[in-house]
Amino acid sequence: MIPGNVYNYGSGMPAVLTETTPHAPTTRKGKLRETMERAFAASNVQTIILRAGDFIEAEQSGNWFDGHITNKVSKGSIMYPGPTDQPHAWAYLPDAANAMVGLAEIRSTLPKF
Repeated sequence: MIPGNVYNYGSGMPAVLTETTPHAPTTRKGKLRETMERAFAASNVQTIILRAGDFIEAEQSGNWFDGHITNKVSKGSIMYPGPTDQPHAWAYLPDAANAMVGLAEIRSTLPKF
């Protein structure tokens, strides 16, 4: 089980992603993820990727969300990472964990990659 991200889709990624959305990485990290996923697909090891956005959680944990975005909430402001009219992928960490458990429970019914 691998926690994936959206880097594979590049800067032109659509607002809604599906299993058939083509990968078009435009960054070094995106190209690295694409290389990793090709290696997983070529292996004989079952690999399940749960692709998610940036993690957020209910409690402060020192991640970049609470360290940079919400660290000034007590002063009445937040700092959003980019244009607010552009889509940004977020994933609530407990939901992502539950999804991973659900995928693990049905892994025998899933393809190798």
